[in-house]
Amino acid sequence: MKRAVLLIIAVFACLELFSQLPAVQTLPFAQNWSNTAQLSVTDDWSG
Repeated sequence: MKRAVLLIIAVFACLELFSQLPAVQTLPFAQNWSNTAQLSVTDDWSG
């Protein structure tokens, strides 16, 4: 019985904690390459 009460309290505490977090932002997986200024060729891997 004590474990069930502690589990319920822990679940509500986690829900309260995680509801405060900011929303996840989606990443832009598409890139418009019509602007050739965005293309560069700097292949200097000398460090």
